[in-house]
Amino acid sequence: MTLAQFRARFPEFSTAANTLVSAVLDEAACELDETDLGDAYDAAHGLLTAHKLATSPFGQAARMLNEKGESTYEKSLDGTIRRTITALSVT
Repeated sequence: MTLAQFRARFPEFSTAANTLVSAVLDEAACELDETDLGDAYDAAHGLLTAHKLATSPFGQAARMLNEKGESTYEKSLDGTIRRTITALSVT
């Protein structure tokens, strides 16, 4: 996912500096395996980046945590990864 794609998909981070978002995009990319995630990679990449930004001190304005301390992005990321794993185990 590029910076422009992230900005379009997650406009709530519009006030975050490009350098910060780019750095977190790079960090998130290192934690995901595109081969394993296949078509879900871009979605997972964006969600992991959003989660990292939302839970960082600089993401305070976008912090949307539930009572367990999970971000809304983390919940979506978990679902994306679970669906991918299920699809892989079926084939």
